[in-house]
Amino acid sequence: MAATKDRVIKLENGILTIDIEPLSLLQLLEKYGTGKEGFYHKVWWFDEDFAKDVPEPGIYEIKIKRPTRSFKEGEDESNMPKGWDFPHPAIIAQAILQYYQKTGKRLLGDWWTRSSLTNCNNRHVYIGNFMLYNGLSVDYRWDDYLFSGLGVAPFRKIP
Repeated sequence: MAATKDRVIKLENGILTIDIEPLSLLQLLEKYGTGKEGFYHKVWWFDEDFAKDVPEPGIYEIKIKRPTRSFKEGEDESNMPKGWDFPHPAIIAQAILQYYQKTGKRLLGDWWTRSSLTNCNNRHVYIGNFMLYNGLSVDYRWDDYLFSGLGVAPFRKIP
């Protein structure tokens, strides 16, 4: 694992507080690589605009809790807590990989969170499924697809 400054502040009551660097998914791929400690080896998203998008740095809180039921695209929007939003894909990826690097524990090991960005076909990007034998996956889904592992890990920036 690559050596980095400890940016994980805490995980308490299902909320991860983390100091996010201004890194895109492509920059995170370069930093963490592929394999079981980085990204899943099938990286289809090299040329996608969302992969180059850099989030605003700062302290973020992310609700890390596995969904209790399946969602279709759009259903999760009505369940969003006030003041929270869908996570930027690079923020959720960075949080998962940094937390793993610090603790050896995998967040979103058997589920996905919808992100705030879309791919070139206007489908929302999903991040998760960070299992022992794979790396962190990046994928997308169709709006009407009922997906048993789909949830939302909402986030907010701390002023």
